[in-house]
Amino acid sequence: RVLVEKFRPRDRIAIAPFESHDVRARIENAVFAKTPEAAEAQIDSLQARRDGNTALYSATIFALDRLQRRKKEEPDRQYMLVILTDGKNDLREGDDQETLQRKDDLDSVVKKLYETNTQTFTIGVGDAIDAGALKEMVYPQENKEQYSKAEDTRSLARFLAGAKQSLNEQIGIQFFTRRRDYHDLKSLNFRVQVETLDKKILQGVIPWNCRAAAGCAAGRTVGAEERRLGTE
Repeated sequence: RVLVEKFRPRDRIAIAPFESHDVRARIENAVFAKTPEAAEAQIDSLQARRDGNTALYSATIFALDRLQRRKKEEPDRQYMLVILTDGKNDLREGDDQETLQRKDDLDSVVKKLYETNTQTFTIGVGDAIDAGALKEMVYPQENKEQYSKAEDTRSLARFLAGAKQSLNEQIGIQFFTRRRDYHDLKSLNFRVQVETLDKKILQGVIPWNCRAAAGCAAGRTVGAEERRLGTE
């Protein structure tokens, strides 16, 4: 419910419960609520299934796939995935047939995180979690503070409030380059300086974090007018 607090008019929140049955369907069918009331209704309807295990890795990949499709539909939005679990990846005979056949592992999740470039937070509840795996499942991976072991509801609330705030404070940066070989970018760091609306200066160095084997190709070709404006 903390994520629903301070819900802004253009915010969208989907709550996708998962265990080890109908994993893809439950994530695909989760509705992105457009109002706080609709989001609260989703929370009120949550029910635990007592005979389920935890398809943690497959559920995460399915969620990232869905967010990636939404990014293509609405590229101007900022996206965030929050994974909350009280277990570790655990599939057994009789569980979801698709996830059993997929055999998703931690490496598959990390690869998908880099492919989708989606800010991801992980939260472990209780003593049955795999804290090491959850720490690896945050993105960007260097932001280890995006993992939390929720000791109680208050610590969980503080963590989720911070996650929501980090989404509100994101800055997107687009750049253009005359380089033709995008592999060249892998060795570069970007020096960035931004003046905020309240006249604060934010500056730092951003490493080029592309890990695609083929390099990170440009999103599109920049036109002459955009080049002129960028240069100015």
